[in-house]
Amino acid sequence: MGCEAEFPTLLINYSPKFKLAISLSRAEAYPKAGLPGYVEHFYDVLIKILHPGGHFEYQADGICFDARVFEHFAHELRSLQAGTADRAQLSEVGQMLSFKLEKRKHHLQASILVREYQPRDKETVLSAEFEVDYDLFVNKLAADILEFTRELKRVEPDQV
Repeated sequence: MGCEAEFPTLLINYSPKFKLAISLSRAEAYPKAGLPGYVEHFYDVLIKILHPGGHFEYQADGICFDARVFEHFAHELRSLQAGTADRAQLSEVGQMLSFKLEKRKHHLQASILVREYQPRDKETVLSAEFEVDYDLFVNKLAADILEFTRELKRVEPDQV
């Protein structure tokens, strides 16, 4: 599992209750498919959610996030900072994995939702919600997201 820090990694570990790491594993360009300049990014994801008796852990490789989703998330975080929005959400392409921050009254809630398709079975779902520190999860995360997007732009497709 890649979530080390060899390639650009977004590490959200500002709470003792959970950790979310999203690490670029490969970037593929598609100029031959008539999509000049289009690059698809794949990430390794690690989520660890602590509970009184231990922890839940989710690990996945090759999760596709749209290239613009991180910049959009940063924009939503800036809107939270400015008081013009009450939520910011980061989701992968199929909406099977999402991380959301939501202002509720005077508190900030973070939620993680993971859904996995199980052939011939019901979907497996992991969800958790936590009250989190506003300064860390809005201000620091916004800065970290911007740095992460800058690092992603420096990665040459097909060289990861």
